[in-house]
Amino acid sequence: MGVLGWYFFLRTSNVPNPDTETGISTGSSDLFPFGKKPIEPESGGLILTPPDSDKTNTTIDLGGGFAEVIPRLRQISTSPTAGAIAFNVGSTTIIRYIDRATGHISETTSDNLAVKKISNTTIPKIHEVLWSSDGSKLLIRYIKDDSVTIRTFYAKIATTTRPERAIEGLFLADDIRDISVSGNKIFYMTEMSSGSSGVLANFDGSGKTTVFTSSFSDWRSALSSPTGAIIFTRPSGIAEGSAYILNIGNGSYSKIVSDLLGLVALGNADGSRVLVSAIVNRGLTTMVFDSKTNKGESVSIQTIVDKCTWSTKNKNIIFCAVPQSLPTGVYPDDWYKGKVSFDDGLWKIDVVSGETENLFDPELEAGVSMDMIKLSLDKEENVLLFTNKKDMTVWIYNLKQ
Repeated sequence: MGVLGWYFFLRTSNVPNPDTETGISTGSSDLFPFGKKPIEPESGGLILTPPDSDKTNTTIDLGGGFAEVIPRLRQISTSPTAGAIAFNVGSTTIIRYIDRATGHISETTSDNLAVKKISNTTIPKIHEVLWSSDGSKLLIRYIKDDSVTIRTFYAKIATTTRPERAIEGLFLADDIRDISVSGNKIFYMTEMSSGSSGVLANFDGSGKTTVFTSSFSDWRSALSSPTGAIIFTRPSGIAEGSAYILNIGNGSYSKIVSDLLGLVALGNADGSRVLVSAIVNRGLTTMVFDSKTNKGESVSIQTIVDKCTWSTKNKNIIFCAVPQSLPTGVYPDDWYKGKVSFDDGLWKIDVVSGETENLFDPELEAGVSMDMIKLSLDKEENVLLFTNKKDMTVWIYNLKQ
């Protein structure tokens, strides 16, 4: 679900005047204070867990007296990326990513520091990429030279024994404003003269079925499973929003929550719970809603839901990047626009029991400040994959070490 960089041209003209009542967060500091001085990163670009950390590394014996140390928190790319995926082949976890400037695709594994390029097909100025769950197919999104038209290219990585493989594919319809992926299915919203429609399709755009229509045109969506999606009005701290659960099978939908400023929503894999962030009483609030009762409860973190991902193995567990402080601003607008940036820690939350676990603080773990986005997990949940919004580099955190 790509929203951050697409903010400017996706906004519509019917947003209320900013001078009226707004979703301003007055700011809070030291939400999760840590009393240690950040540790400087190692030279050479490899981030290693510091000696006094309570986290562990994996050491692989290379023979001949040499050992390869795999940091638990590891930087995967050194240049800005447009999208990444972690997937499993047997017992191996593969991380695959695409370079934002060139479109070249590279990969590595969670148990090896070596990185290899698997495609040198050049596609410049990519804005975002969404991947199939097995890492073999991708949707490449960019803006044409007219600076208006959004193009979406379906690509498949060729199967070959050659070290570098070509990608081949076809274009989907122009101006798909919002698109999300679950497994090998996609759900996207298209604008019409009378409003908008939601389309479910195979990853290559075939087998299209319109499952949602609306007279309103400014929607975001999150396909939480091949059978269900969360749809919600495009979030702004100066506009009240609503969120709905959409049944992909029969096109029915039901309201979860409404009339909240800056509303962002994300459903878990079975649609039983929906995580929501919004501005409540002029402050950023994170809540979880039961989809059957529509009853909501606050979660003991403050973050924007774009910075979270649900576990698929445990429907009550969510992983979220949580800002250590919140500068005063209009949320989520100012964060989308890049007017504010966060310094996050990574948390694991059980939304039923309320139990929370601080997995890591990047500055303490690696001496790096991170504003984390695009969180995702491989199917086996061996690693948590994310992008640092500050420089668009890809990182992983090993959950099994």
